[in-house]
Amino acid sequence: IEQPVGTIAELQKLKELEILPIAIDEGVRKNLNQDFSRLNEVADFLILKWQPTGGFKEASRISKVAGLPVVISSALESSVGIYQGVLLASELSVLPAGLGTVSLLSGDITVNPAKVKSGKIKYEKPILDLDLINKFQASGQRVTWWEDRVSRIWENYLLPNKDEYGWDFL
Repeated sequence: IEQPVGTIAELQKLKELEILPIAIDEGVRKNLNQDFSRLNEVADFLILKWQPTGGFKEASRISKVAGLPVVISSALESSVGIYQGVLLASELSVLPAGLGTVSLLSGDITVNPAKVKSGKIKYEKPILDLDLINKFQASGQRVTWWEDRVSRIWENYLLPNKDEYGWDFL
């Protein structure tokens, strides 16, 4: 089950019940300033989305520190982001899962978008198309939303609020 509760303390209690294997996702990407070396106390699997965790290198570092089996997933990226997810899965020698979300988008910004069929993803190095980038460009309000989100992630990484998600026990 993927992080079915809101706090790390609740996740730890649930893991102690040993009902089902637990995967942690939001608990990591919303607490990027933590020491993840004891994640096995609250989860059995780590779901990593490379963009919200701070990029490819940071996701790779977190996976190594955590020492849990890893699933590489998507944060609803275009084929450019999906390709990076596949590269990360390859670097970590894990099977990618949850990268088929590109099919949920109304379009892509590449001339060779990733394709999903029967649970398998066909991908190649993306080739950007400027006309498609212009076609799918976000509105000014949406760009501002993303800029604010990036700023919040950066500020939370530098100025942690450890109490918000109950990480004090680690």
